[in-house]
Amino acid sequence: MNTTTRSSQAAASTKLPPDAARTPPESPPLSAPEDQATPLPISPPATVLTNLSPRSLPRRVRRLLGLIRLRYQGRSSDTIWKRVRISPAEYRALQDALEKDARLGAWVADKLRYDYDSVDGELVLRMPSPLHDIFAVRLQEVILRELKASNEQEEVRTVVDRIRMAVTSDLRFGNASARDKKSPDGSFRFAGTKHPPLVIEVANSQKREDLPHLAESYVERTKGRTKTVITMDLEYRAPNERATRSSPPREAVYSIYRNRLTRDEQTGEWQREAHVDVEDQHFRMRDSTIPAGSMHLLLSDFCPDGTLSGANDWAVAITHAELADLLAEAETEEAIAEAPSSPSSSEKNVPFVSKRKRLPTPKLTSEDEAAFVQAEDAAAARYLEENSSFSSADAVDFVAERTKRIKTRSQPDSEPSP
Repeated sequence: MNTTTRSSQAAASTKLPPDAARTPPESPPLSAPEDQATPLPISPPATVLTNLSPRSLPRRVRRLLGLIRLRYQGRSSDTIWKRVRISPAEYRALQDALEKDARLGAWVADKLRYDYDSVDGELVLRMPSPLHDIFAVRLQEVILRELKASNEQEEVRTVVDRIRMAVTSDLRFGNASARDKKSPDGSFRFAGTKHPPLVIEVANSQKREDLPHLAESYVERTKGRTKTVITMDLEYRAPNERATRSSPPREAVYSIYRNRLTRDEQTGEWQREAHVDVEDQHFRMRDSTIPAGSMHLLLSDFCPDGTLSGANDWAVAITHAELADLLAEAETEEAIAEAPSSPSSSEKNVPFVSKRKRLPTPKLTSEDEAAFVQAEDAAAARYLEENSSFSSADAVDFVAERTKRIKTRSQPDSEPSP
């Protein structure tokens, strides 16, 4: 639990002295010009797909399509943070397959949150929980409230008015062919700029170990235009643990990464890094203790370099107690969302009357059926990988059950009884 002197001593709504500028005069700009393109390694030419049937796609693309279809159908028991290795060519094949399936492609574009990095060759599927989303949104609301409270100077008011809460808006990198993107849990944009100066990532699953890499990738891929990354690590609880009232409180910590330039001692060249200014600072312990102190941010964290003079770089503080309250609020909302529905006595005997004519259920084509089979095969393969106790008898039962479902779907719909 290490913090820098500047972060730990900043007070809410206090001015920083002029000599507290973080970039010395002789240093190059911390961030690259806004219109400078991010260079990407040369990617292999896109695969020409004349046939986009499931069996013609690369194996990893078929498996990924299966995972996406399961989530689209609401039948995925997978984790909320799924990492898949996929090359740029395979990623383009996936995009082409989604464009062919208009309904699934529209759902992916509108609902599915995912990251893709062609440099690392990795795609991450995100499926946030209610606690995760509620905490992220409430945190951004509180930060924006504190920003708007620090408007005593004309320069400060002008800067704050240009800061926008962008929530989970996607960030895109590189050229149109690469189509790399990230979907942060929260972000603040500055009017007239492409990349948000500050992003927020919230973890409450196995995403935890990926947080430092996430922070570095934002700073690296934007060339420092995303200059501050806040990571919130909320201890994960499985559904059965959340249902047990005797479980101890969640442990919760945060870290703050900032863009920093350093000189290489041997070459003398400038190097960019995501420096950890605050690391694993608790704001709630497992014994419910709330450590004293506050999370300190700077107004300059929310705007491009050079926007503010050093004298007007105001400090913004959110107490650990308020962070703990936000977490408790999110936990309450999560418990309500996961509780079984129980209609009130006044609702039980009230029938619902539809005034709309029900449309006939569309028939599955052979291609749709192949996609369903592929999705189920992918789910079975994943289960086999993750469960060593899965026996051959279990496999036989799975095949029998799948065959039964295929026959059921292939039968014509029966007419409803009058």
